[in-house]
Amino acid sequence: MKSLMLVLALLTVFSIGCTDQIENSATPNPNLAQLISQHPDYTTLNAALIRTNLLDDLIAGNFTIFAPDNAAFIAAGITDINAVPLTKLDSIMKYHLVSRVLNSGALPASDTVKSVLGGNIYVSKNANGNFVNGISIRAADITAENGIAHTIVNVLIPPTRTIAEIAASDTTYSFFVTALALTNLSTTASAPGKSTVFIPTNAAFRAAGIVDVNAIPVATLTTIMQYHILRTNVFASDAINNGTLMTLQGGTLTTTIGGVGAIGGAGVQVKITSSLQPGSLITSKDIVATNGVIHVINRVMLP
Repeated sequence: MKSLMLVLALLTVFSIGCTDQIENSATPNPNLAQLISQHPDYTTLNAALIRTNLLDDLIAGNFTIFAPDNAAFIAAGITDINAVPLTKLDSIMKYHLVSRVLNSGALPASDTVKSVLGGNIYVSKNANGNFVNGISIRAADITAENGIAHTIVNVLIPPTRTIAEIAASDTTYSFFVTALALTNLSTTASAPGKSTVFIPTNAAFRAAGIVDVNAIPVATLTTIMQYHILRTNVFASDAINNGTLMTLQGGTLTTTIGGVGAIGGAGVQVKITSSLQPGSLITSKDIVATNGVIHVINRVMLP
């Protein structure tokens, strides 16, 4: 009997010891730095964060990282992290970081979030998916102990100029820039915020019979220009067929997918909803500014 009791006691001690070993060997969630360094698709991102001395910052604190995978760096033309100037690489990496946790459910439908760098990241969520600066989130909600990663399909490049500055830097937009000044909308194109601006080229103005914007009555020109400006960030990835967008003028634009001149029929067209004029094709999309986004169009939108 004593022998049986001794065996039972030893088995109890052994069982408790095994339980303690199992509990103590349980692997906790990695911190964000560990998650990135261990993820097979983040080797280039990991190297970039090490080179900029940012990886250690992700051990503690709370962060969201919009994480380009290895394929994203290749898509951005970055094949050698060490070839990127350090100051530029530091800005790029900080632009991918947000100092709070944002899971996919907390991403706004159309708004900005502030990056660690300080500039706006433009976030959108719609039937097409989740996007940052018009770039698709390939995989969302990869969770770490102190944050979250969302894998993106390209690298975010921090903008350095406003909408007004980008427009003024290209002579093919000079008619539009003059029209901004004449209608007192230059301030709108320069002010902080999250505007979307559809810019017709000079050729587009001429095709509409406008060879001198100074000759158009200011009230008429103001109405036309306000139809080309939205108060919120809308990237090409946000466009849906027969969708509507509210303009600064107060009327709406209708978006359609495809159309004449669109490569593979996959282009995006916009037109004033109430207008009988043909749609305007976006010929250059998602030009990111510090205060919004520009799309170049091939036709002036007329009421």
